[in-house]
Amino acid sequence: MELVDVEEALLSLGTDSSDSKQELFTYVDAFKLPRFEYDPVRKTMVRVPSDKLKLYGTADDKANMLREVWILIFLIFVCDVL
Repeated sequence: MELVDVEEALLSLGTDSSDSKQELFTYVDAFKLPRFEYDPVRKTMVRVPSDKLKLYGTADDKANMLREVWILIFLIFVCDVL
């Protein structure tokens, strides 16, 4: 994809007075979003309490994060669950 293709796509969207207040991109602060973990027993995503979250975690936190990532990858690509 080249810059010309992107510019053409943006121009084809068109702008009118109602679209002028909408932004093309939205800024999302990752530190303010809730965190979810997959619960294999319930087979759903469960919200993690915010008091459990820290900016710098321990070695166990890193291992748990990698475990969660591999579980999600397995569920998406192998089991086709999510």
